[in-house]
Parts: sequence; C-alpha cells; structure tokens
Amino acid sequence: MRKLFTLNIGVATFSLLAAVFWFLTALVPIPEIDQKAMGLTVNPASEFNAAMHLASRWNSWAAGCACVAALLLAIASFLNAKR
Repeated sequence: MRKLFTLNIGVATFSLLAAVFWFLTALVPIPEIDQKAMGLTVNPASEFNAAMHLASRWNSWAAGCACVAALLLAIASFLNAKR
C-alpha cells in the first residue's frame, strides 16, 4: 500500500510539473517578423529562433514529465492489479 501511495504522489508531482512547463511554453513571447525590419541591424529571424528554442526546451521538459507520470501511473496500476 505504501508503494502505491508513493507512486501516486510521483504521478501527481510530474503531472503538475508537465502542466507548469507547458504553461511556461505558452508564455514565451514570439516576436513578429516584419518585412520592414529586414533592413535593420537586428535580425528578427534570430530573435524568432531564440524564442522558438526556449519554447522547445520548456516543451521538452513538459513532455518528459508527462512521460514519467504516465510510467508511474502504469506501474501503480500494475501493482494494484496484482493484489
């Protein structure tokens, strides 16, 4: 019974982390690429790439946490079915 409680806490923790990381992904500001800005010294494409890289990193963490939560839930279900 203690193992199931621990696994359920793990599932809840990683599920919450996944939600937080996906929320952080949604908060990453994505700069607009304006045709007029192409003549400026700042390359808007590089700003866009940096923003996409940051969003991708948060998304990777969220997917990893969701995967761990799913694995823990599967283990908990297996242990519960064994009883």
